[in-house]
Amino acid sequence: MRLEIVQQRGSAVESVHPVEAVLCDADGRVLERVGSGMTTTWRSAAKPFQLSANLSVLPADVVAALTPEQLAVGAASHSAQARHVALVFELLGSLDLSEQHLFCGGHAPMHEGAAATLIREQRPITAIHNNCSGKHSFMAAAARALGASEDYRDPAHPVQQHIRRAVDRFTGGSVVDAVVDGCGVPCFVLPLDGMARAWAQLAVQARDGEGPLARIGAAMLARPWAVSGEGRLDLAVVEHASERLISKVGAQALLNVSLVERGLGLALKVRSGDEPARAVAIAAVLERWLPGVVPAEAVEPWRVVHNVVGRPVGERVAVWS
Repeated sequence: MRLEIVQQRGSAVESVHPVEAVLCDADGRVLERVGSGMTTTWRSAAKPFQLSANLSVLPADVVAALTPEQLAVGAASHSAQARHVALVFELLGSLDLSEQHLFCGGHAPMHEGAAATLIREQRPITAIHNNCSGKHSFMAAAARALGASEDYRDPAHPVQQHIRRAVDRFTGGSVVDAVVDGCGVPCFVLPLDGMARAWAQLAVQARDGEGPLARIGAAMLARPWAVSGEGRLDLAVVEHASERLISKVGAQALLNVSLVERGLGLALKVRSGDEPARAVAIAAVLERWLPGVVPAEAVEPWRVVHNVVGRPVGERVAVWS
């Protein structure tokens, strides 16, 4: 089975984007697959599992006091809208840290309005605006709890070693390599099957569990805005779903989904890295495998190709073969 997202501009085929996807249960059994199987970088869709590892080394009273919003932003690729920024500052305060403890670097907010506000108000871009600042807050806290160096980025650092062991467990030992992520910490390389297995475990834990991963899953379910941001695909998927989902994007057109009541995990990757194609792909895959879970209108903003003045000039179409 093959799936391609074809981008058309008028009557012309402009680009073609092959799709890989797999649906697994928590034991790693593959229930559905499209494509030939792909090993790739996990990027930000690994964040719930990185967070779970960090929580396991923090003092119990600190973990118990964390709010659902704080846990959700710890697993987020947030858009640096005003409430995201406020939430990360609140999280740092709860962890007895400051922005100076973050080694993720700064980038412009992913939300265009938030970025425009910084420019208009002549305020600097800092680490707090990095979409990974929640993740890095917990890594900094874990480094302190382990009595290790404040700079937690090196793969040999105790924090990263602890995370690597946890990720190996969640993915069934399928990690084949680690590279450097955009925010400077290790990024895991593994088959989509291992990602889907981990996201199925997140689904089961969010539904039935009690430990750190269960709390993270419950927080992501309850506060999806903190995980993502206005106008983002992972938030749109959750908000339009007919059942409880946890959804998380990763860079270069990756998307992972937990189907909570079913206890299943889905991992999807557009081979070309085209992110608008990813939206059309997830709608097509879910409609084929689990009809009715996410309606087509959830991805309408990404289906239509617009020119610079907003006029529709083409579309992205899912083609199965």
